[in-house]
Amino acid sequence: EARINQHKQNVVHKKKTCKTQEPPDLCKEAPRVYERLQPLLHLWQHRQLTDTEMVGCFILVYIQHRMPQRWLGGKLEAPLLPQSAFDDTHCCCIYELPQAALDFSAVQKRLPPRPTIYFLFNSFYLHSVHLPAQRSIVRWFEGNWKLILMTRVPSPTEVLIQQSQGLRVVSMMIRLDELGSLILGEKDALNFLLHDLIHADRFFSDPICFQGQIGFYRLVLKAMENGLFDDLKADCKFIRDFEYCISDMNSFCGHLIKYLKAVIAVAFLRANNQQEHEMFNPEGELLFESYMSRLSTFWGMDESEQAAMRRLNRPEWNKATDLPLIRAFFERHGNQL
Repeated sequence: EARINQHKQNVVHKKKTCKTQEPPDLCKEAPRVYERLQPLLHLWQHRQLTDTEMVGCFILVYIQHRMPQRWLGGKLEAPLLPQSAFDDTHCCCIYELPQAALDFSAVQKRLPPRPTIYFLFNSFYLHSVHLPAQRSIVRWFEGNWKLILMTRVPSPTEVLIQQSQGLRVVSMMIRLDELGSLILGEKDALNFLLHDLIHADRFFSDPICFQGQIGFYRLVLKAMENGLFDDLKADCKFIRDFEYCISDMNSFCGHLIKYLKAVIAVAFLRANNQQEHEMFNPEGELLFESYMSRLSTFWGMDESEQAAMRRLNRPEWNKATDLPLIRAFFERHGNQL
């Protein structure tokens, strides 16, 4: 029932935030956003704001700047967390924040006497902020989701190491040049941070899926550290696909290993001078199967698990019997955290 209600809230939220907007002119916007962030960053750097509060403030600065009259949406049908789940009385009241950075005067009548960042993210729709990102903020306050705030973009290997430890990064870009450009050529600073928060929701929200992901990342890291992917490093496309898998693809462990095996397969096709859409020739298939057998053995898979791995991505794959074996294997390694 809780998942159904969560899905309904997500659907309603998408309907409320799907109006087409012109993309902001980042070069013009950046100096204004940067100026508004400075007093908040000062408080954060002097430990007067927690990491979670700073991320919430960062988001609010952006949405207040971009949608000054409409940044605060309607109240959620139900809070993302019950009121009893977290005591926010020790958190900073939003009215105590520098007004030059954040102005709440226009919405004060809609809020209780002492609202906090936690209260806003837990109780209201926020313009351009999808509920999974809000849920990550709220759970971060609660303390059960272990997020790490960084002011840079970590390398894919850093993200892999963090995820293997049950941690997830949130990158908050704060330099003027970063606010005025697309991070990694893809997203502005706000959407890059929101993207990280959405990935955190995918990482933590389902406890069983969470354990499977940890197990997958731990085993991939172990294989990396022991050189099992070294022979593929000369293939630039493999590196791109592999780095996506280990750092930007939070998903069910069955999907992760399915993707990784496919990425390895096409790398072997390229190495064998075959097209990616082709079937392996006998020599190529022998090399690929030998490699996958070595990887499975290194990971400590038993005979039935190795057999399921061989069938993965092949016509003989039996989801009803093979998937539980693969899933249990990775979840078992995740439980060792």
